[in-house]
Amino acid sequence: MGPRLLFYACGGGFGHGVRALGLARACQTLGASVLVLAPGRMEPFASWAGVPHHAPPAEPPAPLALRDWVLGEARAFGPDGVVLDVFPRGVLGELTGVAEGMAPMRTLVTRHVHPRFYELPGMNDALRVFDLVLATEPPAPALRDHPGLQCVPPITLVTGQDLSRFPAAPSRGVLDLTGRLRQIPAALSMSSRRVVVAHGGYASYYEIYQAGVPAVLRPLPRPLDDQSLRARGGLGLPLRAAFEIASTPEEVLAALRRLARTRPAGILDLGGGVQGARILLAETRGG
Repeated sequence: MGPRLLFYACGGGFGHGVRALGLARACQTLGASVLVLAPGRMEPFASWAGVPHHAPPAEPPAPLALRDWVLGEARAFGPDGVVLDVFPRGVLGELTGVAEGMAPMRTLVTRHVHPRFYELPGMNDALRVFDLVLATEPPAPALRDHPGLQCVPPITLVTGQDLSRFPAAPSRGVLDLTGRLRQIPAALSMSSRRVVVAHGGYASYYEIYQAGVPAVLRPLPRPLDDQSLRARGGLGLPLRAAFEIASTPEEVLAALRRLARTRPAGILDLGGGVQGARILLAETRGG
C-alpha cells in the first residue's frame, strides 16, 4: 500500500490548484492515496483527472475557519505526508504553527516569486518545518541552502501525453486563454490550434510550452507572479515555437496575423509531475 498524501492549495491563483492536482495525479498513478484541498472552482479539473478533491465549505473562508477545516480534513484522512502549494500564504498564513503537526512528512511546492517575500518576518523559521521543497522554477536565493531542496521541471495537470491523444488539426484557429474561465477541453485542444493567446501565468505558459504552438502573450502585473519575466524566457524555459509579447488589442491582432504563418514545434512532455511524484514518494516512505 502506498503512502497517504494530503495536498493543500487553497488561496492563490489558478496555477496553485492545477499544480497540486497534477502532482497528486502523478502520485496516485504511482500508488499513493491522495486528497487535494483546493477551491471549489477546481472541481471540474479534479473530476477530469480522477483525483479526490474537497473544497472549503465557504469561499472565501475566514483564516481561522479555514485552519480548523484543514485540520479536520487532516485528522479524517490521516496522511503520511502533507504537501503545501500556497506561498507565502499558508506558510505564513492560515497554517502557521500547525503544518508541523499535520503529518510526519511535510513538503512545500514552489514556483518563482519575488525574493522579497522570502524576507518576511518569520519566513526562515516557517521554511524549516518542511522536510522537502520541490522547486518547479529556479529557486530563490533563500531556498538554495535548504537541505530538502529538489529542483524538478514545471508541473502541469495536462501533460504532453494527454495532448498527444488529441487529434491534430492545425487549421482550428486561435485559442484564447485570457478569459477568467479555464476548461480542461480547451487545454487538451491546444496542440491543434494555429495560435494560442494567454497571459503567461504558470499553468497556461507551460501548457503552451508542452504543446509547442505559436503564442501571443499578454503578461499581467502580479505582486507574486512575474508573468513578464516568464514570458520573456527569463525563468529558463523560453517557448519552443514562435511567440510575441503584446500589450494592446491592436498589437495582439497584428501578432496573430504574423504568427498564423509560423510552424508549431511539436508536443513535448515536461515530466515534472512524474519526477516530483517519484521524489515525494521516495522521501515519504524513507521518512
